[in-house]
Amino acid sequence: MTKDIGWEFWVDRGGTFTDVVGRRPDGTLEALKLLSSVPGRYDDATVPGIRRLLERHGATGAAISRVRVGTTVATNALLERRGARTLLVTNRGFGDALAIGTQERPHLFRRRIDLPAPLYTDVIEVSGRIDPAGTLLEPLDEHDLAQRLAAARAEGFESVAIVFMHGWAHPAHERRAAELARAAGFTAIAASHEVTPIEGYVARGHTAVAEAYLAVLVTRYVATLEADLATLGTGIRVEMMQSHGGLASNRREHLDFFQVGAEQERSNVRQPQRRDDVRLIRIPDQRRQRPSTNDRRQACRFWRFDVVDNDNQSGC
Repeated sequence: MTKDIGWEFWVDRGGTFTDVVGRRPDGTLEALKLLSSVPGRYDDATVPGIRRLLERHGATGAAISRVRVGTTVATNALLERRGARTLLVTNRGFGDALAIGTQERPHLFRRRIDLPAPLYTDVIEVSGRIDPAGTLLEPLDEHDLAQRLAAARAEGFESVAIVFMHGWAHPAHERRAAELARAAGFTAIAASHEVTPIEGYVARGHTAVAEAYLAVLVTRYVATLEADLATLGTGIRVEMMQSHGGLASNRREHLDFFQVGAEQERSNVRQPQRRDDVRLIRIPDQRRQRPSTNDRRQACRFWRFDVVDNDNQSGC
């Protein structure tokens, strides 16, 4: 006997239109296209589209077993600069490192180069340093950092990105800074060793900043989506599409699964794995061994930052 698995839905939520495909319990596919938002009626078309398909086929109140969503919400917010007010915490002397970047020029012979403003609004440079071998050169000034984090939070900063030299391999200072940020009341905290543990400071830092910049918006979007889906029934499994094509239902995978819609690099990635409730495609584990130049180049592209090292450069 075939088990009735209920309706399943796949949703492509774009900036202008949303496409909803539903599979009925008998396997029949139904499709619907509608505007992604209509002022005064709905702000997000995912649930209204699902409800409309159910009503069209007289299935109001029918069981829904699974909803899979791909969305450009975060990508659009990144392009339109609608993220949270973000603070960068880094080592003393490295406050401008991400703004300087790799010094790659988009137009080699143009005399005036106008680069986009960084996603972070302000920077805290803090004393404390660990060398590449993991030796403590200078202890983290926790008292100074805690005071400055509290002051930034009082000024209205919601998110913080924490990026320290060699943090990908020796994250003790990043972990402690994250604890202090949490105590200060920050809504979103992105430590670079957790977001993308790769060797290059610039690529790792930009990715952590993007995570912090988008995390508040993404969390709110997911919470609203789950609350809206709860009006259709209980026990609905929600999975979000990631930029590399995998699916995730774990909220820790925010940045991955919301950056869909732009070019999606799949080079040099391993086969999908199963971990708890999440299907992932992972880049090579670079914390246990020094990554090759090619690994670093591919890792930078995987994390969607066009910061690719030249053959004569050591970092990305």
